[in-house]
Amino acid sequence: MAVERLTPIDWAPWKAGPLEDFGGPILVSLTDFRYRTAEDRDAAAEIGLELRRTWPVLHGALGLCLWSARDYPRAGSVAVWQSAEDLRRFVRWPVHAAIMSAWRDRGTVVSCQWEAPSFDPVAVLARAERHLHHPKGNA
Repeated sequence: MAVERLTPIDWAPWKAGPLEDFGGPILVSLTDFRYRTAEDRDAAAEIGLELRRTWPVLHGALGLCLWSARDYPRAGSVAVWQSAEDLRRFVRWPVHAAIMSAWRDRGTVVSCQWEAPSFDPVAVLARAERHLHHPKGNA
């Protein structure tokens, strides 16, 4: 089975959340949206940028980085949270839930999460990129 090598991946700059300077253990959530078409990916990117604008006020959020695979209809996010409960609160947030419902039939979502002892943005993106290139391996 061939491995889909995502090159290049375009990374947006980190968007700080209200807990940007939190020094304790964190939860990282990596989301990989696999759209049916590049046009859907591009339309969804606009919605992602709108959600990104709310990041500075989201409870428990440390940082957010959006990504897009230039040559594939794939895009997503790397979100860093203080806790799993903060991530669950975001997933249940009516704005987020409505977006996911509206886009349900336009592709698939693959996600994973991991814990880290602290927020190191370089290490988080390196691990996310390894996972995007080799989703069957360890994130």
